Amino acid sequence: MGILRLFLAVSVLAGHLRFGRGIFGLSFLSGGMAVQCFFVISGFYMALVLNQKYNYRGSYGTFILQRVLRLYPVYYVILFLILGLEALASYLSAHPFGVYETWSHEPRCIALPSLCFYALSNFSILGLDWLWFVQENAFTGHLYFTPQTLPNTNPCIDYIVNGPAWTLGVEMSFYLAAPFLVRRSVKVQAIWMLASLVLRSAFFWSMSAKDSNSWTYCFFPSTLFFFLAGSIGYQCYKHYRPQLEKIARACVGLFVAFGVVMLAQGRLPFKEYFFWIFAPISIVMVPLLFALTRNNPTDRLIGELSYPFYLVHYHVVKAAEAVLHENHNSLFGPICLVITLAITYFLYKTVELRTELFRERLFKKIHPSPDLKSENFPAEFIQQAERRSPEHR
Repeated sequence: MGILRLFLAVSVLAGHLRFGRGIFGLSFLSGGMAVQCFFVISGFYMALVLNQKYNYRGSYGTFILQRVLRLYPVYYVILFLILGLEALASYLSAHPFGVYETWSHEPRCIALPSLCFYALSNFSILGLDWLWFVQENAFTGHLYFTPQTLPNTNPCIDYIVNGPAWTLGVEMSFYLAAPFLVRRSVKVQAIWMLASLVLRSAFFWSMSAKDSNSWTYCFFPSTLFFFLAGSIGYQCYKHYRPQLEKIARACVGLFVAFGVVMLAQGRLPFKEYFFWIFAPISIVMVPLLFALTRNNPTDRLIGELSYPFYLVHYHVVKAAEAVLHENHNSLFGPICLVITLAITYFLYKTVELRTELFRERLFKKIHPSPDLKSENFPAEFIQQAERRSPEHR
């Protein structure tokens, strides 16, 4: 599963390279498909830990605190690095760079309430996804909540310091709701899935393609379908674990074919319809991949890199474009990939590992004798699974 998570993060990086150049000519999955597959994985892992680790009375607060400690430390480190380094680059070049270049585009007026809203969203993470649905009057700075693009306005999504981090806002919404959903019966979860799919379809068919994209892709109720698909996948794994592990061991070729399809997605015929095939395939493959790799330490380490990789990659690409000026160079994508991996590993060793130790100590202090025993999932495995939750995207 860890390899899949890092592959999805690399797919998002490839999607942010201009001119569709990809990495060695491979564009992998589209960014949208990668993010939604992340949501499926997140639903799977959160269902696992909420049913096995945070399954005692009064566990809601502890679960949310642990999620905050998992998400925020590396997010803040990267946030302040972006603000500081891009401010330095702007000063040295005497020209706005990165987020400062975006914020300097004219015409633009920011009212004090708007500024507070942008600052609070970037600091709290919760609400970053809401910026997709708000527009700012370019001359007064007033904000408008609207499903359509208005004249003389700027999209408020421009004010996210780290653009891809809006998906963390969706993740946070799911974490707040997950304890009330993923412990319910499969039937109840399926009803919520269907409701989310109906809402998603209503947006898709009732709006223009430009306006419906944010409401089907970034609106939490519309994406709940994918989280709950992962949660139901966990229920299937829980009840049919021996059978799924047997299939996973016997059908390695199935995973090879899955990988080839993801690598070559951009070259497949009718690729504009590929999402309708990939979405159900990924929902089925997540439990099988989990069965195949759950005890693999190398796969676990690879998966740990996906979150900081996802948060860092966008600004690495922007910095490389400014420095290299080789928009069509075939080595541009691989260079961005290597630099992002190097920064990611540094953040993992210096921030994430220390945060993880603190989280585990805090959990033991809050709940010194958790009932983590399970017929299918030993305590140490559940703790490892929680660390593999794919915040990010």
